[in-house]
Amino acid sequence: MKRLTIAIFLLSLNAQSAPKRFDKSSFEKALSEIRSKAYYQLTDDEIYQAALTGVLDKIEQKSKNENASLPIAKANVILPPKTINSLSNEIKGEISGIGVGIQYDKNKGQTYPVLIDIIKGGGAEKANLQVNDQVLKIDGRPISEFKSFEDIVYAIRGKAGSTLRLRLLRDGETFDRKVERKIIQWNAFEVSSSPNGTPIFRINYFNEKTVPAMKKAIHSLKSKKVILDLRQSRGGLFKEGLDAIKLFAAKGTELLRIEHKDGKIETHTAQSDGPAKDLNVALLVGGETKSMGEAFAAAIANLRQAKLIGAPTFGKGTVETMMTLDNHYSVKFTVSKLYDAQGKTWDRVGLTPSIQLPQTEGSPSETDPHIQLAQLILNTK
Repeated sequence: MKRLTIAIFLLSLNAQSAPKRFDKSSFEKALSEIRSKAYYQLTDDEIYQAALTGVLDKIEQKSKNENASLPIAKANVILPPKTINSLSNEIKGEISGIGVGIQYDKNKGQTYPVLIDIIKGGGAEKANLQVNDQVLKIDGRPISEFKSFEDIVYAIRGKAGSTLRLRLLRDGETFDRKVERKIIQWNAFEVSSSPNGTPIFRINYFNEKTVPAMKKAIHSLKSKKVILDLRQSRGGLFKEGLDAIKLFAAKGTELLRIEHKDGKIETHTAQSDGPAKDLNVALLVGGETKSMGEAFAAAIANLRQAKLIGAPTFGKGTVETMMTLDNHYSVKFTVSKLYDAQGKTWDRVGLTPSIQLPQTEGSPSETDPHIQLAQLILNTK
């Protein structure tokens, strides 16, 4: 009888102490107590922003739990107006900055951001900055004080005509430079040729100008071979990226799949023959191949049974939407996930090339080993 009494008491205690789910009532009760008693008080602005940030961080955590963890920039965030303006200009192919490509990945042992490209006509070129220079300070602020890679990027960008002070490291020596910010016009799509005359399509971004430029280049081709260079393809708009894939597809072929929040799979297929459906292609990718750049590479590789050449890609396979709030801030959050035609995702894991070569920095050159290998592969087809 004594044992039974103890068992009943323990069951009662467990029932009383069992945690319940958080609900609106619990939140409002806690918030009321915090507002009336907390030593450190918050404004309504701070409370609402913190709450929204917490929701977006929770979404971000769930996305990371689904797959192998490749560290990438947050996809679910609050964006201030200046960031929105910068993104809008980037979509148009226009950036106010010093004219550099920059890379920073602590997981690859990088202590400081590294310059990987110097854009012609920019302030960086005029200040004699070089590829592989490391950035130690930005306007006197050590890199360790910046919370994210995005903060570093937007600190380097700024109003055209203003001056940026950088402390840099080159070949073991530190030095300072004042660099002028300018409006940098950059091409989402560029055409060049390899040393043996093979056309090279360099796809940097998918925006409203990409597909028209690609169509024009395809119709001007005198060759049935083309190298698709996606090593600096930083993503872009989904519709424009999908339209670019369609240029290389035959009618009826599956291109990409999208999974929505309810688990429903939306399949995208080519509705007509693309003008480049018969071209032989070689695909170059690398660590800076991101998002729609990865989607394009995966889709074309499947369409043509083509091998990817280069280094593993960035690892972002989701689609985000942005809503603008009344205070001019915007909220960006994930609405769907991308898969190739075989049902494989590259989100958080990246695409692994069949033929791996070390990552190269800067613009392609005549001695570029990736270009040379792509030429060799195309010549054997």
